Amino acid sequence: MNTLAKTTIIGATVIALMGSVGIAYAKQSGGKGPRISFEQLDLNGDGFITASELQAAHEARFAKNDADGDGFLSAEEFAAMGGKMGKRMNKGEGQGERKKARMMRYMDENGDGKIALSEIPTDRMDRMIAKLDTDEDGKISCAEFEARKGKKRGKNNEG
Repeated sequence: MNTLAKTTIIGATVIALMGSVGIAYAKQSGGKGPRISFEQLDLNGDGFITASELQAAHEARFAKNDADGDGFLSAEEFAAMGGKMGKRMNKGEGQGERKKARMMRYMDENGDGKIALSEIPTDRMDRMIAKLDTDEDGKISCAEFEARKGKKRGKNNEG
């Protein structure tokens, strides 16, 4: 499978799946995408978001979207979770079905027709921390989180 294509598709999927972890990608205004607060990600309340907290949020989001509780996401569960990816997958009768099938081909590494948590890469979490962690201490402070949110807001208001 083409790694670049898979990475691109997976990146978009991870953003949709990890709405509660999409720090750098969640739009904070305009109703586009999930809104997440620092407090929601700082699970232990210590004032920092760590990789383990991002992983826990990722796992919780996956479990929340696993409607039948079987430990996997079907194409329908994946499309039903909302966000940009869910909207794209549900757009237009035939077009949405083709997108679901294509997404399943990319995400479903073992070809069993469903997406396991282990089939969703977590390398984007590391990249999010690296991008937001301006003091390079391995975790995201509230100030770092808010600074990024302000940059995203400014970018969305341009033009």
